[in-house]
Amino acid sequence: MASLVVKAMEQDGLKVLMGCEPRCISKDEKSGRLTMSWITPSLEQMRDQFDTILMAAGKSWYKSLAVAEMAVQC
Repeated sequence: MASLVVKAMEQDGLKVLMGCEPRCISKDEKSGRLTMSWITPSLEQMRDQFDTILMAAGKSWYKSLAVAEMAVQC
């Protein structure tokens, strides 16, 4: 079911970052845009700007992280 939802959202233009771990989210007060950095499953650090960020954590991702690691700080 989740894959159907993801596919439909991608068709509507949503950028899906599967298996990535968020590292930092900051807001540009002037533009209102959000800058997010994350680590990909291949351990590559990425960064981009977005208008909106939606995060979802599945069972396997949640179990692999300690609760303290889930805090996103810049």
